[in-house]
Amino acid sequence: MKNIWISGSINSGKSAVAKVLAKELKMAVIELDILATFVEDWMSFDEYLKLNYSIVPEIVETYNKKNISVVIVYPIGEVQYGALKDALKNITYFTIDPSFEIAVTNRGERSLTDWEKDRIRYHYDNNIHNPAFATRIDTKDKNVEESKNEILTILAE
Repeated sequence: MKNIWISGSINSGKSAVAKVLAKELKMAVIELDILATFVEDWMSFDEYLKLNYSIVPEIVETYNKKNISVVIVYPIGEVQYGALKDALKNITYFTIDPSFEIAVTNRGERSLTDWEKDRIRYHYDNNIHNPAFATRIDTKDKNVEESKNEILTILAE
């Protein structure tokens, strides 16, 4: 089975692109942020980050055993990729990468918190917004549909 990981900073458009891509390809969308909501009231951020990354292979395997491919949505950096790459052999990685100025801008109905803005800066300062192992989708001048189509073109090659 082929699976996809959509990475990128907070507010980059990962979820929006993943949803339209998954709909077209008939894949399940796994948003790891949602899993954090189960434990965030009593578990530290660093602990649930580790937990989220550690359960990804099991989630992918469970869906794949049912003949369902997945699109995982979550920022992933070099360290996490290094820890997961052997367990996740059938994944194509993309990163949704608007400019920093766009990522820290309130868009639509979303108002970024100070914590989110700080985390976006962290992602850009540490190259999580554009890791070497992922194909970069520059979304500065693209809408969701155009970004999805770029990914589909790359997957077809």
